[in-house]
Amino acid sequence: MLEYLLAIKIAIVRDPAYFNKFAHLMILPPDPIPSSKPWSPDVFYLPRVLLYAPYDMKGRRELRCPICNSDKVGLDGYTDFRRVVDLDNCLFTIARHYCCRQRHKGNCFAAWDPRLVAAAPYHVQEAFPVILTHRLGVTRQLFDLMRTMYDGGRGIGPFADMVRENHTRVRRMLYFLPHLAEHIAPTATDGQAQLLSRFDSSKKDLPLFSSFTDTAGFNGCYGSRNCFRKVYTTHLILLEASMKKRSAMVSARMLSCDHFLRS
Repeated sequence: MLEYLLAIKIAIVRDPAYFNKFAHLMILPPDPIPSSKPWSPDVFYLPRVLLYAPYDMKGRRELRCPICNSDKVGLDGYTDFRRVVDLDNCLFTIARHYCCRQRHKGNCFAAWDPRLVAAAPYHVQEAFPVILTHRLGVTRQLFDLMRTMYDGGRGIGPFADMVRENHTRVRRMLYFLPHLAEHIAPTATDGQAQLLSRFDSSKKDLPLFSSFTDTAGFNGCYGSRNCFRKVYTTHLILLEASMKKRSAMVSARMLSCDHFLRS
């Protein structure tokens, strides 16, 4: 997985017009079924990658420093990859990095800086459907589901258990094993199942699907209860004003009731 992410970062660094070549910002991993190495589970580990550089896309968008509002902002490479927890898997995201030439404190910032995202047009904000935490991130779809479960009386505990169950299901392993079975030799001289030599004579032993937390393999992560709790409380504070405004809207029928009504 690390080699795959590194290859993507090298590609976008070497090609300044990389973003203009894609119709969407999400890079999908290759399909494992027509893979050139059907016996290898590595292709089943590859995640989706979200690229976020709204000021590199087509269209005129003026980039200004979120601190001093200066337009003297230059490119400064790319951020590191951040893991983002989704409903049943994880994706990684990377963003353009900028530096303000005014040389003030905090003059370097990323494209996903909350101040930049908040000031951007709505369609640009929707191009980055991620809520970042200190180390990880969650998708807005996951956050919306969290709010829905809270409204239905379900707390953080059941929600975290549901996300863990979705992530740890052996779904990808079930895809891999039948695919591998097509390339196993029907008989073996030593009584052990082997790969067909016509595919790769150097790989006779059967590959193993890694464990969920193996950093050299699947490298899974499903978030913790504390992580989801902090995301929920932090971002509901941002929505507090609009939620109070909406709840304060009383219908005209209620306003026209009899004020002398006694209970």
